[in-house]
Amino acid sequence: MIYSRYRMKKIIIPFCFLLLASGAFAQQIGMYNHYFYKPMIYNPAFTGNGDGANILLVHRTQWADFKGAPQFDILTLDNNFMNKKVGLGMGLTSDKKGINNTIAGNLFYSYKISFNDNTHLALGLSFGIINQTLNYSKAVVETAVDPALFSDSRHKTTYDGNAGLAFFAKGLEFGLAIPQLFANKIKYADSTKYAQVRHYMGSLKYKIFLSEDKGMYIAPQVLVRFVPNTPLQYDGNINFNWNDKFWIGATYKSNYAIAAHVGLCIHKLFAIGYSYDIITGSLGKYSGISHEIMLNIKFGKNKKDEPKPVEEESPKVETKAPEPEPIVVQQPPKIENKIPPVTDTKTPEVETKPLFDDAAYRKHISDSLNQLRLQEEQDKLKQNQQDAKNKNSEAIQNNASKTMDNTVWIATNKVRDFKDAGNQSPKKGFYVVIGSFHTREFAQAEVKRLIIEGLKETNWIYFEPGDFNYVFIKRVDTKEEAFKQANNAKVAGYEDVWIQLIVEE
Repeated sequence: MIYSRYRMKKIIIPFCFLLLASGAFAQQIGMYNHYFYKPMIYNPAFTGNGDGANILLVHRTQWADFKGAPQFDILTLDNNFMNKKVGLGMGLTSDKKGINNTIAGNLFYSYKISFNDNTHLALGLSFGIINQTLNYSKAVVETAVDPALFSDSRHKTTYDGNAGLAFFAKGLEFGLAIPQLFANKIKYADSTKYAQVRHYMGSLKYKIFLSEDKGMYIAPQVLVRFVPNTPLQYDGNINFNWNDKFWIGATYKSNYAIAAHVGLCIHKLFAIGYSYDIITGSLGKYSGISHEIMLNIKFGKNKKDEPKPVEEESPKVETKAPEPEPIVVQQPPKIENKIPPVTDTKTPEVETKPLFDDAAYRKHISDSLNQLRLQEEQDKLKQNQQDAKNKNSEAIQNNASKTMDNTVWIATNKVRDFKDAGNQSPKKGFYVVIGSFHTREFAQAEVKRLIIEGLKETNWIYFEPGDFNYVFIKRVDTKEEAFKQANNAKVAGYEDVWIQLIVEE
């Protein structure tokens, strides 16, 4: 009896595991729907590809009505350093499928190579540890003759790696990655074997802007997965995004399901996403719920997205005419008109008149003082206006190289300091700026107003070191044309006009 039990265990346990492993052979890598939001798990080249530090949490439940249904959990942390050239991150994943439980911890690294303002290549690597567990007690059999038959489990730990690259060019994102790079073979004590298979994955995404002013765009994306000796798998995804505050979209998964997803970003710091799979084919009648919840938390300086309670326009110095000084008029000396006493009463009376005209003297003194005061006020006003212009010019940019020609300031900065309305690096050239705003919404409102007034090329760029949104009416390639446009703007009544020159790295 003991021999028969031992023999049955040696036959049934590997057989059950092999059935499960063969069914999941083409997809050993846990798949999740929110890869469009954070592709770092599959491709380390996307590590640090964002603003500030990000913490991502994902929980996925698949085929909830089946016992031992797959569950996939993700926790990642990543950030960028050295002017966004280097990305560092870490990730923890848990992938449960039946009797198979995989827990992995990885470190991620990426390095960006810039070719010009809008084009760069990122290379990425990840390395980590995988713990593979086979829990025979969760095996489902038709008849469990002996409860002790499936009461034990097997553990094995090995290393893992991933390599990838990503190419970015004006809204285009293209990536290639090789998960399970080392293709390790795991052998357990009971001679059960599990082979990690090298995967090949490619992705292509492109942003199509519907309105750059409002930050509205659609982003179609394709993700292709290939494992040798298995059918090719692909996902087709499309998302509508509004100013990185809200998104809604759908995904088609080849020969499997259609997924719908929606997301909301709160205060530009907390992003919440939900995805629901509609299983196609006969399996959908029995599989139950397949859905996914995502939470992303953003840390670090990202002031371009922080709302400001009070609008602060810069550079602009308010000038106020000095309060008029009180006029002090000295009283003229009082002269008494006295007639010597008359001794002879018969002498005729003589009419007396004052020897000094008091009213005329007062008027003369008052007019003179008023003229002096008026001249003094005009001189002070001119001086205050000149001081305001000097302060206004000095406040245009911090950490900028400034020159002045034809009474128009030119501030020079590198392209890495700016983002355009599409959150991309702007074009090089001369930008004729007529206003600066801390608050993004105020800058966008000013752009709309100027476009209605007829300045159709008006837009804004964000200057990150100074935390300003610059509203410009035109971008030109030459200095002469920039001065011409700036002078025309002054003639039209825009007083605070200056030029922002954006140059290469």
